Amino acid sequence: MNYCSTCHTLELLRWNRLQRDLDIPETILIEDLIADPNTKAADFMTFGLPEVSALGAPDLTLRTRVRGEDWIYTYLRTFYEDPEQLLGSNNLVYPGTSMPNVLAALQGSQVLDKDGKIEAKSEGSLSKEEFDDSMKDLINFLAYASEPARITREKNGIFVILFFIIFTAVMWLLYREYAKEMK
Repeated sequence: MNYCSTCHTLELLRWNRLQRDLDIPETILIEDLIADPNTKAADFMTFGLPEVSALGAPDLTLRTRVRGEDWIYTYLRTFYEDPEQLLGSNNLVYPGTSMPNVLAALQGSQVLDKDGKIEAKSEGSLSKEEFDDSMKDLINFLAYASEPARITREKNGIFVILFFIIFTAVMWLLYREYAKEMK
């Protein structure tokens, strides 16, 4: 999250919602996650560079719902070195992206071969499997951030379905009683 929060925000998610849903102790939330001492737990998750410096960096709260988890996962894994680009990197999924490859230290640098496939140029601090796992964790967090009520909705959904099954059975029995009297 620290790599993303330099430029991006999660403006539709509150710190206390994150704390409650993920069972994060308040001391850890304040000391390790909230960088600004003026930020309260009830505030929205705005952090990173000022808006002028991070111009064009989208809010990530709904990005996963807009693009999809697979798209973002592939996007984060397909950066490659491109000296023709202003920031020195490009992306296979979103060519000409203005986002730098901030994960290069973890993933290692990659280059595009003449067939249009990505090859590893140097290794990062994580193995390929570790990097892929960390990207899956990040994508799962972004999916949660895009719809934190999903946890509650899925729990309540079971009870709603059970209610409708019972309601349907009761209405069917009631219909049978009315049908007997009409004959």
